[in-house]
Amino acid sequence: MKTIALVGNQNCGKTTLFNALTHSHQHVGNFPGVTVDKKIGIIKGQNSVQIIDLPGIYSLTPYSMEEKVTIDYLIHDKPDVILNIVDASHLERNLFLTLQLCELEIPIIIALNMIDIVRNHGGDIDVDELENVLKIPVVTISAHQKKGVNSLVHQLSLCNQKKHHETFYHEFYHIQEEFNEIKTIIEHSSQQTSYPSLYVTVQIIENNLPLIHQFHFTSMQMTVIDELVKRIELKSGIKRDVIFIEIHYQLIEKICQKVFLKPMNLTEFQRCEKIDRWLTHPYFGIIIFIFIMFLIFYLTFHLIGKPLQLLFLDTIDFFTHILISCLESCDVYYLLISLIKDGICLGVGSTLSFLPLIMTLFFLLYFLEDTGYMARVAFMMDRLFRKIGLSGQSFVPLLIGFGCSVPAMMASRTLTHQKDKIITLILIPYISCSAKLPIYSLIIATFFHEKVLIAFCFIYLIGIFIVIFIAYMFKIVFSKDEAAPFLLELPLYKIPSLENIFYDVFVKIVDFLKKTFTVILFASILIWFLQNYNIQWQMVKESSQSLLSVVAKKISWIFIPLGFDDWQLITSLLTGICAKESIVTTLSLLFHTTDYNLLSHFLQSILTTPQALSFLTFCALYTPCMATLATCKKELHSLKKALSIAICQTLIAYVIAFLVYRISSFFIALCIIF
Repeated sequence: MKTIALVGNQNCGKTTLFNALTHSHQHVGNFPGVTVDKKIGIIKGQNSVQIIDLPGIYSLTPYSMEEKVTIDYLIHDKPDVILNIVDASHLERNLFLTLQLCELEIPIIIALNMIDIVRNHGGDIDVDELENVLKIPVVTISAHQKKGVNSLVHQLSLCNQKKHHETFYHEFYHIQEEFNEIKTIIEHSSQQTSYPSLYVTVQIIENNLPLIHQFHFTSMQMTVIDELVKRIELKSGIKRDVIFIEIHYQLIEKICQKVFLKPMNLTEFQRCEKIDRWLTHPYFGIIIFIFIMFLIFYLTFHLIGKPLQLLFLDTIDFFTHILISCLESCDVYYLLISLIKDGICLGVGSTLSFLPLIMTLFFLLYFLEDTGYMARVAFMMDRLFRKIGLSGQSFVPLLIGFGCSVPAMMASRTLTHQKDKIITLILIPYISCSAKLPIYSLIIATFFHEKVLIAFCFIYLIGIFIVIFIAYMFKIVFSKDEAAPFLLELPLYKIPSLENIFYDVFVKIVDFLKKTFTVILFASILIWFLQNYNIQWQMVKESSQSLLSVVAKKISWIFIPLGFDDWQLITSLLTGICAKESIVTTLSLLFHTTDYNLLSHFLQSILTTPQALSFLTFCALYTPCMATLATCKKELHSLKKALSIAICQTLIAYVIAFLVYRISSFFIALCIIF
């Protein structure tokens, strides 16, 4: 099977092109860091052609984990063809990687993306001249609009695996002698394996120590190489680590002078700069971001999401009533009817009722992301994150954590420093993921119906403040370590693609439904059995006599300092370890209703407002779900560390919930007195 490696800078449209070529629905983001692992797909209509979507890189010198993944694959796995996607609107920067890819001695095809943006801004590129100068096939495309994709597929089928391209080393004429001598030493090295000699020569001159150590040069060889490098520095007047950067950019400047027919109109860039003066302002930018998030919560939990949720709940109840009526008319065994009604329909239905809220929230977040605004937020947060010992790189995983902790932890692989990665993994579970929305909506609607937005902001902010506090504590412990540098490209603002947004929302809906009809369904059936049988496996009339209540009552004393010890609440916390959505599912099963008014009435009968606030806080902060723990274990390569994080998080949740209960009780008492 022919293998094509999709390589390019971050944010150049790689993943969008991958989706267009394979018709798969990978996540498409408008900020760096989305593509962490290589993704594999089959080009549509070309079953014998496999394409690999590699993490975005800027050069072949690895500084981060994602760059190392890409470079290792290109060198050791040796794809048949490199499909280099180049952003036409940032041609100078993108061509730097293209020239380096020529060092690998692998056939290359250039997909010149976003050429429509260049032309829309009054510019143009002579594609034929670019192809002639580089001696590489160039195909113009618009991955976003799926234009030129068929031509690209045709060109890929014509690419000759044995044909290599110009390497541009005639540009090294002033250091050609020394360069060739080093290259000869490398070619005769006994440790030479799959590394291309040209690539290794450049990397050794640039002092890539990890690569040098892999070759195990003799002391005499290293002495000769060091002497030759000194001669190169003396001739060029440039330090070894930047000499090829200088040479490549001199060449790129010559290429751009030849291929740019008309310069781009800078009006759009100037407009973006004017907008960014406000959106990335150290103070106003934060205020604008808070206002935007407040607006998203208002639309999700009040104006749009709430009416849709009530409508969806009525629909679920309607179909449940029809199903149960049919079963009763068929004289189905009453226990089976009870299982379907009070176990499956009640449990799964209570979780499904929150689907409109999740759809609304993710649609709004993906809309912001597709405009390019989220990249500005990441840039703006870098200044704040450095004050607590992290770089802006940590913002992307933490932001994804508002959706789900699992992909957020996977996104932490983009972090350059191991210390930053570990700290970010510890912090992610404190961010309120979408799975906690059902319990937030239920408790807040029941006890804080007049101050819904304030309560939502409180519960989200308390997690954020804990993230800041823990990160700052780590900064004190590791005070000698500098935060990792953060490289981020701010894309042009654009009109969001509704197609991409709906794809992303669809993927989230599918994930939610998979969890609902697997984990939640299993938990609902298990809870129904434990709720209806006692220790002797005899049917009980009251849930308070069931096996479930016995287990919960045994540990209820632990939660007395937090203000609640009801066995039904404790049972929901236990099932919440499997999946946070199951907290509401469990309460619905135990109270035998999916009706919001009835469920709220039952909760009000067992909780006061301070107790509800304490319960809500504990739900927000205690141990993450099983899927998150499994991902954490995978990223840290240690079950012990993952469990330690979960235990510490539960202890912190306990302390914070205790403080919230005591402080809120104190203030309510003051209000009563005065």
